[in-house]
Amino acid sequence: MNQYQLITATNLLGLKIKIINESIEEVEQPYENYLQVLKDGLSWEYSEVNFERKPGPQKENIANFNDEEQALQYFFIHLLKKSYFKEIFPPNNPAHQINDLNELTQYLYALGVTDEYFSFDHVKPIEIYGDLDSNHHIEISFINSLNQKSFTTMPLPTKREIFAMYRFTYSLFLLKQVEKRLLEENIINKAFSDKDIELFIK
Repeated sequence: MNQYQLITATNLLGLKIKIINESIEEVEQPYENYLQVLKDGLSWEYSEVNFERKPGPQKENIANFNDEEQALQYFFIHLLKKSYFKEIFPPNNPAHQINDLNELTQYLYALGVTDEYFSFDHVKPIEIYGDLDSNHHIEISFINSLNQKSFTTMPLPTKREIFAMYRFTYSLFLLKQVEKRLLEENIINKAFSDKDIELFIK
């Protein structure tokens, strides 16, 4: 993602950023934590500025890139992740009350999520796969574009894994909706990578 794509995408999605010299910052209220990416010599540095640290703001979760477009893509995915946090984790989230996979499936359908994004019985590319074992534990995997497991959770009791399945699946769905919109508007010309998806949903 180049600077023009970043500016156009954030404007379309209502995400506020500002460019100051060779840095790009998320626009937040004064003394609120914000994300930034800045040029550091021949490389680019991403960081999260934390105002809760004493005696003053500190940079956290620093990542360095030799390529500007990779740095901006990383910044954009984190910006999306932060902006969708309250939608994925609303107060009194009904997902916490779900007790079985049938209830979870119906809840995901109600959110607009189709079978394209998750399954419990067969593996397909770009989905969240939940594998229920004989002990009623669920092992959750992100299936990447090569139809391989990109990451897999440890098997956990059903109740805990149901919420994790919701979180991963709804996050994937939301990101793919953003991707579809950006492609339709010709702001980007290719789908988000497996790495982008994993960064957003985990």
